[in-house]
Amino acid sequence: MDESGKKHRVTMFLDVICEWCYLAKGILDSLRGRYDLDVTLLFMEIHPDAPEGGMPMSWHIPEPKKFFAMLNAMGAPYGVRFRDRDVFSNTRKALLAAEYAKSIGKGENFLRAIWRAYMEEGKNISEEAVIEEAAMTAGRSRSLGELRSGASAFGKMPC
Repeated sequence: MDESGKKHRVTMFLDVICEWCYLAKGILDSLRGRYDLDVTLLFMEIHPDAPEGGMPMSWHIPEPKKFFAMLNAMGAPYGVRFRDRDVFSNTRKALLAAEYAKSIGKGENFLRAIWRAYMEEGKNISEEAVIEEAAMTAGRSRSLGELRSGASAFGKMPC
């Protein structure tokens, strides 16, 4: 820990599609061994205008290959890797699931799982099945299909 012995409080506003947020979280995680960090995650939708099923990445970033190459160079010292993605996802449902996961103490687990799906595996996190898979990875134990009935991937929650 650092010499001050103080707990450092960090509030992180993020959307699960934000590459800069993913990079920043990787940097924060790399500092945990040297500093006593108390990180509060505040989820927010930064692109509510994205179509429900997502859209081609090239509509959002003109040259995605160059963008991801730059991000990979920046993230390498922290072990943060990005996959070239073809889709820019709508995150409304994923953020609802993230909020609920946070409320039951599984926010960090869900965030890691949904980011792995999107940032590392290139999956479309607009899709309910991808959100459900992340929820299961994060520790959810209920059956599939709850999102269709207006429930989150973790349990009942208004959409």
